[in-house]
Amino acid sequence: ESPLRGRYTLQYLADYRANQALSTDELHALQWRKLQALVRHCWDEVPFYRAHWAAAIDDPADLQSLHDFARLPTLTKAHVRAQFDQLHARGNREGLLYKHTDGTTGEPLRFAYSRIDYERRQALMQRGYAWAGYRIGSRCAYLWWSPQLAGWSLSALRQRLHHRLFNRR
Repeated sequence: ESPLRGRYTLQYLADYRANQALSTDELHALQWRKLQALVRHCWDEVPFYRAHWAAAIDDPADLQSLHDFARLPTLTKAHVRAQFDQLHARGNREGLLYKHTDGTTGEPLRFAYSRIDYERRQALMQRGYAWAGYRIGSRCAYLWWSPQLAGWSLSALRQRLHHRLFNRR
């Protein structure tokens, strides 16, 4: 995943595994620092959030506890649909990948993610699989189906190759 394709998935996996050894207090401190950094990033870089949170806070530094954080208005599917372009971080509009849900709760929802998001998701998935005893490259059965992957499209062929490289069926 990392050397062959120039990804950082294995480094993220190592970081996530290391976090498993943290004490409860250390983990809570790490989570709080990351949450504060995320809120700061959203405030500074994502136009929607500054406007959406402005009635609750003047600055992310106002958030000193989880109680303070709970004051922030939540993001809804309606917001995502109506403000899709305003939910992209400045400087992070190029190279985004787009997906959508199937709309099982009503309407499909379109969303964007970055290559880093993909790599982190893969690392978290591998960490979860490892809890069940799986190691990257181990033989396994992978139960998943998507109508887009049933045919012989380029996407379907690429997905088959990906599973073959990871020794999955």
